[in-house]
Amino acid sequence: MRRILDETTDLVHLYKHHVGLSEVPVDLHVWAAIAGIAACVADRVWIMKLGKKLTPALYTMMVTSSAAGKGGAVDVLTPYLEELDAVNMYSGVITAQKLIQMMAGPKIKKHVAKETAPSELVVKEPSKIFLVTEELGWCLGTGPPAIEFIRTMTGIYNKSNKIQKATVTRGRAVIHHASLNWFAGTTIQWLVDSLPKNAIEGGFIGRLIIIDSDRDVRIRHRDAIFPPDRDEVIAHLMKRFRRLTTVEGEFRVTKEARQIEDQWYYSRPEPDDVRLIPIWRRQHDHMLKLAMVLSLSESHDLRIMRRHMMAAVI
Repeated sequence: MRRILDETTDLVHLYKHHVGLSEVPVDLHVWAAIAGIAACVADRVWIMKLGKKLTPALYTMMVTSSAAGKGGAVDVLTPYLEELDAVNMYSGVITAQKLIQMMAGPKIKKHVAKETAPSELVVKEPSKIFLVTEELGWCLGTGPPAIEFIRTMTGIYNKSNKIQKATVTRGRAVIHHASLNWFAGTTIQWLVDSLPKNAIEGGFIGRLIIIDSDRDVRIRHRDAIFPPDRDEVIAHLMKRFRRLTTVEGEFRVTKEARQIEDQWYYSRPEPDDVRLIPIWRRQHDHMLKLAMVLSLSESHDLRIMRRHMMAAVI
C-alpha cells in the first residue's frame, strides 16, 4: 500500500491527499488547511516589516455559487481545531457586538491530561479567535447588521495593540493583543447585495484573500473516494495541528527568498483604477503571510525559503 507519509510530511500536501476525490473543489480544501495553520499559530510567530510584527493571521473567503462545496471544506477542517484546547474557535451566527464581547473576555485556564506526563496548563485567550462563517448570508444577514460586522472586521484586522469599543449592553469593551483569523464562505450575489459600495475604498476587500473556485458539474462522484492510508494521515494531521499551537518566534528569511520578494515587489505594475490601490498595497502583506504559512506547513524551524516565497507570489 502506498503511504503518502513515506513521500512527504508537508501538512498542506497531506491535507489535500486525505480528502480524496469528491465534488468539492480541491482548492477549497487547500485553503482550509492554510487557514487552519494560521489559526493554530495565531500571533505567536511573525515576520518584521517596517519595524512591526506581521503575523500570519488571514481573512480567507471562499466565493462560490450556492452548494459548491464551502460547507464540505469547513466540515473537514473544523473537527481538527475543535480538538485543540489552545484554539479559540467560533463557528456560526454572530454580530459585531457579540464578536467584540467574546474577544474582550477573560483568559480561560484549563489543565489538560497528558498521556506520558502530568497534566499541562493550557491558556485559551479569547482575544485570539478563529472565526468560521460558512455562509455569510446566514451568519450575518443583510443590511445594517452585516455592514456593522464588516466595519468591525476591517477595524480589527492586524490590530495587535489595545482595542477599545463602547457597547450598548456592557459598557466599554477592551481587547488586548487581538489576533483574528477568519475563514468564511459566501456567494457573489450576497457580496453584491450586502456590501456597501465603499467596501473597496474602505479597505475591507483588500484585507481578504478571495478563493474563487466553483464546482465543476462535469466532475461527478456519488460519494467521496478516500485513500487507503487516510486514517494514518488523519492521526498525523491532528498531531501537526496540535504542535503548531506551541510554535513561537520570529521568522528568518533567506537571501534567495528576499531576492524573489524584491523581484516581485519592484516589478509589479500599479493598478489602473485608483480604487484598487488599497488592495494592491496589501498584496505584499498577503505574500509574506502565505510564505510564513507555507514554511510552517513543511517544518517548525521558522525559515522562509526561496520555494515558500515563490509559491506565495503565485
